[in-house]
Amino acid sequence: MTRLRNSAAVTLLAAASMLSAPAWADVLLDFTLADQTVGLGRTFSLDLRISGLNEFSAPSLRSYTLNVVFDPTYLAFDGLSFGDPASGIDQLALFTPALTTSSPAGASTPIFLEEISNDSDDILNSDQLAEFVLARLNFHAIAAGSSSVGVTYGPQDLQFTDDAGGISDRVATVTAVPEPTPMLSLIAGLAAMLLVVRRRILAPL
Repeated sequence: MTRLRNSAAVTLLAAASMLSAPAWADVLLDFTLADQTVGLGRTFSLDLRISGLNEFSAPSLRSYTLNVVFDPTYLAFDGLSFGDPASGIDQLALFTPALTTSSPAGASTPIFLEEISNDSDDILNSDQLAEFVLARLNFHAIAAGSSSVGVTYGPQDLQFTDDAGGISDRVATVTAVPEPTPMLSLIAGLAAMLLVVRRRILAPL
């Protein structure tokens, strides 16, 4: 059963590559995370970023519809927030709140997210950055192992204020590892203390 689910996740990521634009693309979608290795049961966040736009000029991103795929054998989805939580700014809602839709926490793969700007093209072109966070996705590790996290989208699922050329995407890999139990940590600490004491006793006076 696990192999079947793993195969399904790989198939979804392969479909993402087929649906995505060629590798020579100007615009890139990718994920950033603080650490690719997380402790089993721990929560963590991935930032879905876009880059390759022009700074304060066309083309700017007007809307996007994306699906995020991952292996539910190892990861569970805890929800998402639009925009960049670090800066508190959503580049698609610079002056007017954007229309947003997303899968709820606890949803299985793929995770759907959509955002449509209500700002004018002139505002987006004059105020949007060349690279920014579209959304922050929160997960927790439920089993030891590695999962790829990627996006799938169709040719019309990202709309720009002007021709943006092609689009490519990059998959992230998250590995969940068991964390040492409190007892193992205690034993390791005692062993280290005994080693230090032994060295001091045996050290020449």
